Amino acid sequence: MNKKDIKAGNERARNNIKKGFHSYRNFLSEKLAQWDERLSIRQKWVVYSALLFVIISLLSWKLVRTINSPAQVYAADSFEPTDPYGVKMEKLPKYDPMKGRAIYMREYLDSLRSDPTGKITYDSIVRARPGLLDSISFYINR
Repeated sequence: MNKKDIKAGNERARNNIKKGFHSYRNFLSEKLAQWDERLSIRQKWVVYSALLFVIISLLSWKLVRTINSPAQVYAADSFEPTDPYGVKMEKLPKYDPMKGRAIYMREYLDSLRSDPTGKITYDSIVRARPGLLDSISFYINR
């Protein structure tokens, strides 16, 4: 295909689209004219006023909502902070509240193991849950 064929095809498509728009516009104009003929002047005022009220209300609601909305700034996950001098800084780890609980649980179990009276409780916990210490260590170190 050469450029003339492509241009001609584009022109035909553009003309078809224009015809479609014109026929749809004419269809809507005829329907509106038929509908408009049936209404009295008072009914037209009520309909057009209500339509105008709805449009103005929606636009003002959108304007107020846009003005009052807080600025939403999203940082990409791949964002890496850098020092103003170009030195690459380390990413801060994400805070995990369950990790703190796991560390506290491991410290508590260690304190039970070191205390002679807590040794019985520690042994019963380890007997009831044999993989608990491994799971806690795995969760903390992941």
